[in-house]
Amino acid sequence: DVSYHDPLVASIAVEQHDFASRPLTAEYVASQDAILIVADHDAIDWSLIAPYAPIVVDTRNVLAKMLSSATSDAARL
Repeated sequence: DVSYHDPLVASIAVEQHDFASRPLTAEYVASQDAILIVADHDAIDWSLIAPYAPIVVDTRNVLAKMLSSATSDAARL
């Protein structure tokens, strides 16, 4: 099955299949076979992805940016 989360796209129809955006929770992420990141939305809590996703394909380099930012913030303290 294919599902998705997007705070900006509540639902979408693709080739006569209707999909609705699912709430982003740790349980939802952990229940997926893989997570594919195709958009870098500020409204998404990216900290829910890495700890719970079995596999992540990050086409936007979001998780690396998040880690880099956290490291930079810690270095400034």
